[in-house]
Amino acid sequence: WLLVWTASFVAAFFTVLYSLSFGRAKAEAWLFTFLTSFLTDLFLIQPFKLMLVAVLFALLAKKPVEDEDPVPAPLHQDEEYLEENTQQTPEMAHSSSPPDEANLAKQRTQSLERSKRRKQVLEVLMFGLFVTVIMLTSYDERSPLAFHVTKNAQQLLLESGDIGFSEIKDIPSFWTWVTTGLIPATHAAQWYNGRYSKEAAILEDMLTHPLGTVQLRQVRLTPGKHCEPPKQIASLMPRCTVAYSIDVSDTRNYTENWNKTSNITDNRFPYFGKQGTYLSGGYVTSLGSTQQTSLTRAAYLQQHGWLDEKTRAVFIELTLYNPHVNLFSVVSIATEFTSLGTVYKGSEVVTLRLIQRDAILLLVLRGCLGIFIIFFMIREGKALFSRPLEYLSEFWSWVELLVIAVGFSALGVYFHTQSIIDDIAIQRAAGNAGFDGYKSAVGWYQ
Repeated sequence: WLLVWTASFVAAFFTVLYSLSFGRAKAEAWLFTFLTSFLTDLFLIQPFKLMLVAVLFALLAKKPVEDEDPVPAPLHQDEEYLEENTQQTPEMAHSSSPPDEANLAKQRTQSLERSKRRKQVLEVLMFGLFVTVIMLTSYDERSPLAFHVTKNAQQLLLESGDIGFSEIKDIPSFWTWVTTGLIPATHAAQWYNGRYSKEAAILEDMLTHPLGTVQLRQVRLTPGKHCEPPKQIASLMPRCTVAYSIDVSDTRNYTENWNKTSNITDNRFPYFGKQGTYLSGGYVTSLGSTQQTSLTRAAYLQQHGWLDEKTRAVFIELTLYNPHVNLFSVVSIATEFTSLGTVYKGSEVVTLRLIQRDAILLLVLRGCLGIFIIFFMIREGKALFSRPLEYLSEFWSWVELLVIAVGFSALGVYFHTQSIIDDIAIQRAAGNAGFDGYKSAVGWYQ
């Protein structure tokens, strides 16, 4: 014990001395992490491990058989005990009559209780494995680094330029942010040492690559009068504009490639903004593959009034890929222009691992999930057909059916998303992959 206490004290002493070099904030964070880990292990992990081991021993270990010495056979007429003082075991009466009904009922009850407890323990273990498979399958596409990749993309795209994205107040300030912030951020020209990069499209961190060009998509109002101003102020304000809705969105085609893209061909989800709900279609244009061509395209769009008073929303859409951590970031930046002149801004950066390096493990997990769901379906189907009215009247029966339905739905979503990712890979190999496929895959994953 002296050796144990000495080793513990020396280790703790040098640990405390080393932590003094951290500084107050880092030392407090380290101490908080240490205490959290210790208390979690003491009150959660270790008791759970003990309970699990006890349950396994209860299932595997049999009840010890209480053997008794057999009753000695009765003496014959020509036999006698060698010692008179030998303690003799009284003879037990053997009877061929049936056992006592009360004793039989007691034994049956105990046997049923043991069987019931064993089934309950097995069911808990089964559901524990089922939940484990679900968690491994669900979080396999996630990464602890996704949070940092998302923050990095938001900082590089939204906080760069003469004005930040949050400072946009009108259409001219929007173009200022695009030309001084967005385009230079997606086409970094120099390294930190002043050398020029050979990559035409890369972010300033020199790690994240845009896949394709930046896409601009706008939603407009249909030209014409949609409302009449009150007669009392008609002389002062001869015209009025209405708030955006799907019914008044513009769908006509114009010159200069002003062609409305269809909402049906895009397998994407709508965007729910502060002033309306916007479908996936709209008037789409793309910036260039280099910084100079992107600036030229943006200047051309601004000069020819691509955005005007009929514009109700502009979406900047691009897909980023960081090969060092194998993570994709699907970026959607929305700017809503209201009829009152107010500008609402919103952004969404979703980071996922769309390309799985452990595809076999993921396939095995999904196969195990399917086996579990089929097993539950067969078990509940037998219970339903054996006692339909009683089964449907139980609350937990509906919970089981809901679990089965959600499980099949999850498998359908997984395989549908995988088919979208496979299509994206084929299109990208052919040089045709765009933002829409990645956005659709991320939407289904979410």
